[in-house]
Amino acid sequence: RQSRRFTGDHVLTQNDIEAGRFFDDDIAYGGHNLDDHRTYGEDCSIFTHSIPPAYGIPFRCCYSRNVENLLFGGRLISASHIAHSSVRVMRTGGAIGQAVGLAAALCRRHGCSPREVYRKHLEELKLELQRRDGSPTPRRVSDPADLAPSATVRADCERRFNDQQPEIAVPMFEAAGAVLYDWPERIERVRLHLSNPSAQAVGCTLRFARFAPERRWLFRHEFNRFGRNTPDAAQFRELAAAEFTVPPGFHGWREVTLPAALRPGAKRRLDDSDRLLVTLRSAAVALRWHMVRDKSESAAAVEFDPHRNCWIPFDAQPALQLFPPPAYGEAVNVTNGFNRRWGTGPVDQWIAPFRGEPLHLEFRWDGPRTVGKAILFFDDLERTPDDNPWRCGRRFSPRLVRDYSIEVYEHGSWRPVVTVSDNRRRWRHHAFPAVKTDRVRLTVEAVHEGGTEVRVCQVNLYPGEIL
Repeated sequence: RQSRRFTGDHVLTQNDIEAGRFFDDDIAYGGHNLDDHRTYGEDCSIFTHSIPPAYGIPFRCCYSRNVENLLFGGRLISASHIAHSSVRVMRTGGAIGQAVGLAAALCRRHGCSPREVYRKHLEELKLELQRRDGSPTPRRVSDPADLAPSATVRADCERRFNDQQPEIAVPMFEAAGAVLYDWPERIERVRLHLSNPSAQAVGCTLRFARFAPERRWLFRHEFNRFGRNTPDAAQFRELAAAEFTVPPGFHGWREVTLPAALRPGAKRRLDDSDRLLVTLRSAAVALRWHMVRDKSESAAAVEFDPHRNCWIPFDAQPALQLFPPPAYGEAVNVTNGFNRRWGTGPVDQWIAPFRGEPLHLEFRWDGPRTVGKAILFFDDLERTPDDNPWRCGRRFSPRLVRDYSIEVYEHGSWRPVVTVSDNRRRWRHHAFPAVKTDRVRLTVEAVHEGGTEVRVCQVNLYPGEIL
């Protein structure tokens, strides 16, 4: 780890990493702590300088400054001693290696140097990374050859954030709320499913706050000493508040209109600590807030602990609807330009409950299109150690779609052109004899054991071979 490295047009530094800096030519990202393995003196130990946010790794770190035809990847890239201690880990090195391999192919294709790939063919490199399931930093990528974005997309069913079925009621002994991991750019009103069995009206305060942690020594997000998922109340910055009452004997959805439209700011896709907190306070213990039957991944319930001044999460989701609603599992997400998720939210995929019957995701154009290639991106990101293959006995995620087919509409009926059984991969590309049609659909026949939902991140459709 402390052997030779090389100098490129950019040298990634500790300042770049600790600032969470992104670059126009990012081809991968990192986030490992900066840990220096000291190999000299009596104390040959590991010293952690900081734990940075996610940061980008630019392509300019991956080719030589003075050797015209030399590319380098993995642990060899152009980085300072301390920066190297973060980028040198295997998954980051693998992501860099894939990008460097594609850059080498572009050098051959265009008869140019790596520096000329950066200067003249950078967008092509980004597009190739997107098509081949690379790991660049999250940017919406528009593929001019992809036919899917020009189609109308619909599915048999889809999960929306506001599709909530309230069930168990929780009494408001303390302030409670919902932590949101994704939210719309503008919030005009909300609905809460509440019960007030008492004979008097109950006054309530609804507050919105954004998590704004300080970065102190070691650059850890300060979630307090009780753990990462119990954020300190003092580190939320209040954005808006609204007062309202709940009538006596009320049971149902209570709508609250905000005094002015709230614009909480864009969600940082590579930062899971980025969150919006919606809290409800009431002096009446009689008030109850209902929890939903099927919780989403974009929200979690929290209760205030006054002794520790922090918000304690519990395994539930309060019935809270936002207007306009945030994107969640709608079918149209498969053409939004993001082929993966980077954390809890946004999910950037089509999500539909699977109950044993085939589900269809259909693409329809206003006229015939020539289609001969499909690239599918499924979701396999689990928030467990099992996302490491060497710790996962089954070697694949049960979230993956197991059996599926791709069908084209011809002469008044559907005809399969691709059939797959026992899929265990996130990224699948399929070439088939080109056909003219105004409709293509993905039919999901089965998911793996333990899976209860169909999850598809992106679908690309092309006239013919592109890879």
